[in-house]
Amino acid sequence: MSIKKRSTCELDIIDLAYGGKGLAKPEGFPVFVDRCVPGDKVLVKIVKKKKSWAEGKLIQILTPSSLRQEGRCQYCNFCGGCKWQQIPYQTQLDYKKQHVVQSLAHIGGLAHVPVLDPAHRILAVCDAAAFCGI
Repeated sequence: MSIKKRSTCELDIIDLAYGGKGLAKPEGFPVFVDRCVPGDKVLVKIVKKKKSWAEGKLIQILTPSSLRQEGRCQYCNFCGGCKWQQIPYQTQLDYKKQHVVQSLAHIGGLAHVPVLDPAHRILAVCDAAAFCGI
């Protein structure tokens, strides 16, 4: 499968990238897609294509992941501030901890750094929203 800008393709989301975008790797080529969960099979339009990665816009969830849940905030699919609400809170924490550990190892060359557990307040912690085109 060759990834081309403005093309549509079916992708299997295999992971979450830093920042909460879903990650697919058709033939090993990374494609990042907002509002996706590992395990989702999705229809995507490629909106940006670079030499070593691409970004896609979610058109449709063809088969939802077993991890997928309804977001608890009524605006989570619109404001852009709650990219993680589609997965259970404990799973969010596991992915975020993994991202911190990987970043410290990759960028800082630090291994085996303990990562503290977060505060237990789940909702009402966002201090910014991104409303576009309103």
